[in-house]
This record gives sequence, structure tokens and C-alpha cells, in this order.
Amino acid sequence: MEQARDPSGPAARHWWQWLEGLEGQVVKGDFDAAFSSRLERVFEGSDYAAQSVLREPVLLLDLHRSGRLDRPLAEGEMETLLAEALAGVADEAGLQRELRRFRRIQMVRIIWRDLGGEASLAETLEELSALADACVDQALELLYGWALARQGVPRDDRGVQQRLVVLGMGKLGAR
Repeated sequence: MEQARDPSGPAARHWWQWLEGLEGQVVKGDFDAAFSSRLERVFEGSDYAAQSVLREPVLLLDLHRSGRLDRPLAEGEMETLLAEALAGVADEAGLQRELRRFRRIQMVRIIWRDLGGEASLAETLEELSALADACVDQALELLYGWALARQGVPRDDRGVQQRLVVLGMGKLGAR
């Protein structure tokens, strides 16, 4: 971050706060000049990303080490990652917590790639849609299963099982 235009500006302050939050988890070679430059752009361009990374410093380090900052997710990968994150969830409070955390991680990754010039607009929009779809689909599946266990199978007046439906409107429904 030595190249920061304003060494006392918000991006530089966020950089040092983030490094302090990592408490010795960074090893030599974790970050090169390209990473530092992209991090500066992300901190300058997105308060959401900066605050998310400062709130959970290891989030960005984990994304960097996994290689997910440098590539788009493969088809179905978003769903797989979310399924792993939700594997141990047993109630609505846990579901809400894990969905928020997963969203934060993926939004930081998507913002990083967008502001860092690693993703086209189409790729960014596709990943945002994939994130929304995965969260809605998997949350609905869990909630429906829990409702079945508590209240039984909902049926119409002819006895046909009814499913819950989420209708996406606006940007979510654009795909």
C-alpha cells in the first residue's frame, strides 16, 4: 500500500487495520504488489467490502489463499459452497447467521473481482444472480423441510402436496 495516493486516507487506514486484525496470520509472500494495488482499489471503491474485511480479517486472507479471488466460480460451485456452509444448520437463527456470512464472503469476492478489473459486467451480474439463486433455493429447501416436520405436508383441496414458491422480481428475476 506504499503507493497509496493519500497515505493517511481511508484506504491506507483500512489496510493497516486489516493487517492488525490478522494478528500474525500473514506469512511472507501472501501478498504481492498486484494484490496490494487491487486491495487499495477495493477499499477506495467499496465501504461495504472494507467494513466486511475489517469485521472478519481472515475472510479476505482465506479467499486469497483459496484462489477464489482470481477466478469466477464454476457452474454449480456457488451452490456447493453454500451447501457446505449450511451443512450443520439446525434452526432458523443458524440459517440466518450462515446466510449472512456466506453473502458477506461472496459479496467481498464479487466486489474484489469487479473493482479489481478481474471480471466483466456480465460476469459480475451472473455471479450476483447465482448468489441470490443459491441462497433463495437452499434457504427455501431447509425452511420447507422444517415446516413439514413441524406441521405436516400442506395439501390443496384435492389432497395434492403443495410446495412453497419464491417469485423473483426485478433484478433477481431478470435471468
